[in-house]
Amino acid sequence: MATVEMDLDMPEGVKIRGFERVGDGHAFEVEWDLPETTTCEKCRRRHKTCVKHGDKIQVIRDLDVWGQPAFFVYQPPRHRRRG
Repeated sequence: MATVEMDLDMPEGVKIRGFERVGDGHAFEVEWDLPETTTCEKCRRRHKTCVKHGDKIQVIRDLDVWGQPAFFVYQPPRHRRRG
């Protein structure tokens, strides 16, 4: 098996968690740091962030890797208000 190294210009705080070859394309599983506190849209108070990840996966096509399509794949985080 060959090893390939790529330099990707990722935004600050975004990390690559995994890679998978999908047909003629490439999928990079990404995650990023979330804020410690969140302002509630209903009561406008700041609360400690309570994150839940659902079962759905979001896919964004953003890159070409060697002339082939590449995608960022992630589970969108959702803030759950406590109380």
